[in-house]
Amino acid sequence: MATALTADAVRKISGNINVWDYPIKAATQIYRNSLVAVEDGYLISATDATTNKFVGRAMEGRTAVATGDKSVGVATFGGTIIEAYFTGGLTLNKSAYFLADMYIVNNDTVGPKSVASSNLVGQLTDIIDATNKKVRVLLSISKAS
Repeated sequence: MATALTADAVRKISGNINVWDYPIKAATQIYRNSLVAVEDGYLISATDATTNKFVGRAMEGRTAVATGDKSVGVATFGGTIIEAYFTGGLTLNKSAYFLADMYIVNNDTVGPKSVASSNLVGQLTDIIDATNKKVRVLLSISKAS
């Protein structure tokens, strides 16, 4: 499953969860449990674009009309483990990808460095479902300013 979220979703988050509030960019829909990034200081849905920086997983869904008129709490870093979908490999096996860096593909999917992304999410810690390519990733970067 490498498709982006188009509605709020149920995803597990565990570990030492830190939550930061981020103002949302104008005309932006953030889905609950989507992977999110900051662009020009405002929250957007995460993509593999180099113009944004991954910050975590949205704790709630919201839509902003004007820049900064709404904000969303984001689970971010400091030992937080998230579930996501994986793409970029023919076979998903623990020996090949355990602790490998995972990068943003879209707002619900991560992949290895071979994907066209420079937005680091963290390291793969576990494979939940190899058939559906569902994985756990330890978030490993600091809060974006």
